[in-house]
Amino acid sequence: MGFASQIAVSPDTPTVVTTNQVNYDLSTYNGSGSTRRVAGLDLDTPKVLSVSHEQVKSTKVRRHLVRFDSTVQDGTDPTIMGTISVYAVLVVPPVVASEALVAAEVRKLSNFLCASGNITKLLNEEI
Repeated sequence: MGFASQIAVSPDTPTVVTTNQVNYDLSTYNGSGSTRRVAGLDLDTPKVLSVSHEQVKSTKVRRHLVRFDSTVQDGTDPTIMGTISVYAVLVVPPVVASEALVAAEVRKLSNFLCASGNITKLLNEEI
């Protein structure tokens, strides 16, 4: 699979059919990471997807970061702005990890976050 200059992401609840896709277009790439933005948005309310990769020299552990940042206006005062950031870091040891084992852990995290009520419980510090 080659490097993608555009990535489509569905903001909806995960379903078999992806709906309402949002395209993140490549804006910077440096070999170990990239930044993509949604085109056509106001400069003060960007939506950004960042991906980066690194390897710890001493242990050969690899780290992969996927991060979404969305800057939004306050619902009552549009002069107030805030950025919501959500990201995941995959830390993969060189010997014991296979792609299937990493994928299983990612699905576990995704399932936890998508389970009804868990985001609310996290935000309310109930779990």
